[in-house]
Amino acid sequence: MIRLSLSGDKIRDKEAIQLPLSKSVANRILILQYLYKGKVQTEFDSTCDDVEVMRESLESKSRIKNIGHAGTAMRFLTAFFSIKESSEVILEGSERMHQRPIKLLVSALNSLGADVTYLKNIGYPPLLVKGKKITKEFIEIEGHISSQYISALILIAPFLENGLKIGVKGKLVSRSYIELTLALLRAMSVYVEVKEEPLSFKIHPLLSNKLKVLNQEGDWSAASYYYSIIALSPIGSKLRLCLKGAKHSCQGDRAIVDIMEKAFGVNTELDNNSLTLIKTANSKEKFEYNFTNCPDIAQTIMVCAAASGIDFVFDGIETLSIKETNRIEAMQNELAKFNVSLKRKKKSGYCLSGSFQTSNTVIETYNDHRMAMSFAPLGILGPISIEDEGVVSKSYPNFWDDMATIGLISNLI
Repeated sequence: MIRLSLSGDKIRDKEAIQLPLSKSVANRILILQYLYKGKVQTEFDSTCDDVEVMRESLESKSRIKNIGHAGTAMRFLTAFFSIKESSEVILEGSERMHQRPIKLLVSALNSLGADVTYLKNIGYPPLLVKGKKITKEFIEIEGHISSQYISALILIAPFLENGLKIGVKGKLVSRSYIELTLALLRAMSVYVEVKEEPLSFKIHPLLSNKLKVLNQEGDWSAASYYYSIIALSPIGSKLRLCLKGAKHSCQGDRAIVDIMEKAFGVNTELDNNSLTLIKTANSKEKFEYNFTNCPDIAQTIMVCAAASGIDFVFDGIETLSIKETNRIEAMQNELAKFNVSLKRKKKSGYCLSGSFQTSNTVIETYNDHRMAMSFAPLGILGPISIEDEGVVSKSYPNFWDDMATIGLISNLI
């Protein structure tokens, strides 16, 4: 357990914080590197748990691949190994991973001609994946559960003999992550066609055999925790962040810039590789936002809005229930410790209610890195303790050290 409290009367802003690289970008590049057989290079590296799990699974000769809590790895590797002819692997993970659905992706792959089998419960890992040559070139898949299913198919599509057209049925969630995947393919000179009504993605076969250099980006979701700190600080407070490729990033979590300006009075001075966050106004009394394209920053905003007393309505957060934990239930449990409730509205979305009360609270993390990091900014308001502080290594191994840099002193207890 780690205990956070503010040293002095305000945060320190003398040293710019170096934010980690995006694991979303890194994991996509890793898959492309191994599919393109050494013809893809990247200028930067990432050492968080999720990326290391992906790298180890791709490099290991072991038949059994244990990916722990890494949901991206489970989805992407299922597609990856399904087209590795003559290979046969078992994909397994943590107890929570075996509760996270994967049926839509498995059904899509099998309908294309893949050979993926459930080893325990139908619709869930662990999986037996036997690699085969896939020649079919069209699949339809529901878009309302997880964009990672579609990204997994997109990543393997250029390496199929006939490419692949993916028709999306129903509502599509987290489209920004699909656009991120497509952007990497375009950087590899893959021809991509997108049609809106009905929505479909056509990925043509990879024709070029030239070496490609794909640039990684800083992680916008990591930036969100510092936005929360500035939002809860006095007017005039500021903080500098180093974030690789910030200005031209297509990560969905970049929406934090707009949310923080309009709801919390935090302005952003944006450069190619850096951000300066400045608190310029008080928070709004009411605000509503749809997080369909940026669900990973919803927890950060929930905590920040609760502490700021904003009557905030959260739409588009249905997918939070199938993440590392059921994030909606977890947030309800932990916000209740501050006399704040997160309730389902009658028609749609969730809203906050209650009068925020600070106390020397202990936050449970539910094996979820974002639970730990979204509550950590409350340390500037008063002492707060975070259980299982090591969960941050999933995406941001240096998080606690960086908190100390700005004056949030962390002590193990």
